[in-house]
Amino acid sequence: MQNKLQKTNQDLILAKTSVMLTQTEKLLIELNERNPDSIPMYRCNNQRTGLINDEGISGNPSIAWTFHDLYTVHSSPVVHANKVFFGADSKALFCLDVADGHELWRFKTPREVRSTPLIKDGLAWFGCFDHHLYCIRTDKGILRWKFKTGDWIFSSAAIQAETLVFGSLDHNLYALNAHKGSLLWKFESGGWIVSSPAIYHDTVFFGSRDAKLYALELRTGRQIWSVLVDGGAHASPAIFDGYLYIGTVGRTFYCKNSSNGHTVWEFKTSSPVFSSASVSSNHVVFGTKDGTVYCLDRLTGLKVWEYNAGRAVHSSPVICNGIVYFGCDDSYLYAVGITKGTQIWNYQTSDIIRSTPTIYKQNILIGGSRLYCLKENA
Repeated sequence: MQNKLQKTNQDLILAKTSVMLTQTEKLLIELNERNPDSIPMYRCNNQRTGLINDEGISGNPSIAWTFHDLYTVHSSPVVHANKVFFGADSKALFCLDVADGHELWRFKTPREVRSTPLIKDGLAWFGCFDHHLYCIRTDKGILRWKFKTGDWIFSSAAIQAETLVFGSLDHNLYALNAHKGSLLWKFESGGWIVSSPAIYHDTVFFGSRDAKLYALELRTGRQIWSVLVDGGAHASPAIFDGYLYIGTVGRTFYCKNSSNGHTVWEFKTSSPVFSSASVSSNHVVFGTKDGTVYCLDRLTGLKVWEYNAGRAVHSSPVICNGIVYFGCDDSYLYAVGITKGTQIWNYQTSDIIRSTPTIYKQNILIGGSRLYCLKENA
């Protein structure tokens, strides 16, 4: 009898332990989904949330350094191992020392590079207007492989395990073996793909100029769903807590259920949306062509605040330590509080700013006709 009671107690303990482990695993999964692993890439992670883990700059900034040997930087800078990587209309991908901005190497291309590089495993992947997706080594800028598509590549790649995905103006979304450059599959939409794909739960999400949003199985490229929206989607989708957030040139911002594409809420904007949204636990922030930056409640879509920058905001905002940072066609870089949209500071450059800022060890990097590195005034 005593042995039976002991066994029963052991079974109960094991059952309770199993439940606790399951609950812990669920909590860890939820935590990871809300705080996805940061990768040096466009919008900071595969879910394209635009969240940066850094102290940021709360006081007025000043120039740390600039890099001038450029025509225009539409590509967004990314930082890895104290090196900053970015493309430019100067027909090259550049690698600089983030400490002082001196050039370490440049990889020359036949055409402009407006795609933002993705850095992982000692490699950089980026698209070019010469129709190619390039893979190069980050130590010396040496070509590993290149893959030809049918048109310009604005889209910036995302990666999961060995699978690299990106779009092209030839209407196709491509999946390649990241290290070999071989084609795994491609999916044809009905229009240009400027949008950079997001990856969430083994699913690829992207928008197209054909006024549709798509969800595909990452492994096979099989379409899971597609939904019609009110205009072309140049912006990239952001995925947070199972919801997809994206604006269109048709002047609507959408929150969709990522599992089926059904609309959760939508918000009418004052002008077309080219800016990709940054999404946190409570807020969604994005810019519009008329210079209005909106902050919406993430769950309800109700407007929390709006900020009028004066000219077009094509730059996609990032959120860092309670501050929203974004560039503008009026030549300014702005920092506003996430809670009320109150301006904390602005910094005037001499350029139109359409690049997305990145923040690294309390330095802000952003592109115009040159690359700027800003630091907080002492």
